Amino acid sequence: MRRIAPVLAIAALAIASLSACAAAETGKDVSCSPYRSGAASSTIEATGKIGAEPKIDFPTPLNAKGVQLSAITRGDGAQVQQDDVAAFTARIELASTGQTVTSAGYDDSGAVLRWTHGKDALAKALVCQTVGSRVAMTATVKAAFGEGALAQQGIPDDTSLVFVIDVVGRYAGKADGVNQLQTPGLPSVVTATDGQPGIVLPGDDAPTKKTTATVKAGGGATVHKGDNVLVQYTAWSWGDTASVNTSTWDNGSPQIVPAGETGDQAAPFSPQLVGKKIGTQLIQVLPASASGGTDAAATIVVVDVLGVVK
Repeated sequence: MRRIAPVLAIAALAIASLSACAAAETGKDVSCSPYRSGAASSTIEATGKIGAEPKIDFPTPLNAKGVQLSAITRGDGAQVQQDDVAAFTARIELASTGQTVTSAGYDDSGAVLRWTHGKDALAKALVCQTVGSRVAMTATVKAAFGEGALAQQGIPDDTSLVFVIDVVGRYAGKADGVNQLQTPGLPSVVTATDGQPGIVLPGDDAPTKKTTATVKAGGGATVHKGDNVLVQYTAWSWGDTASVNTSTWDNGSPQIVPAGETGDQAAPFSPQLVGKKIGTQLIQVLPASASGGTDAAATIVVVDVLGVVK
């Protein structure tokens, strides 16, 4: 199973290239964004094709107060809504010197994918953007990523950064299919308004065989073997209570799973993705014997099928 990297790393797979043209509107507010254009962000210029690494120019040292966000180019594609998954590229520089901190999404490994539910400035800045847009943002390390995010690079939390972000794709952030009848013997799935799932264990013991059922039947495109499928998922251990093992919802980084993949490194639900439609939610239970070890517990996985990444 391939994991989508955090924002400061290159994501795992390429997304479709952008073909739409857009008009330049440097320094303007981004409508409906929680952030406004400011004296610092409005001075940032970036040239180059949307989705390609830009050349950035701004006066140094740039004195940036608070989070500021300015439109450089406004795209005419789909708009990223709260709790969607945004696909984007980003170049980040020090506001004081213009030195490059990192860039992500510009090579063949593809764009960064981010669930926009987060409270950090980067997640909030993606909300309301349209596909094909390029924006400039100023924010401190702490505001953009959280405490200690760049400590290993020797960059303090209060350091001001300059971002140039290209929004190159948008996916629904949760399964939106039609609820199906619950399968007897499997946990029931409850869903928060943002899409994050929870489970209620039945009174029965865990199944002794791998079992997969559809919780919501999607109405989108059909997944074919070999497709790179964007998913959100949470895995729990089945015990007296269910404890979370891992969750893309918690870390804000959806994953791409090749449909129909098998083998030790494949996601256990990968074969069951084939033939499903986008918008589907699945529940899968792996018996304790599949985890190995005498103290192993059964594993429950709830998977939201969000899109096919080209």
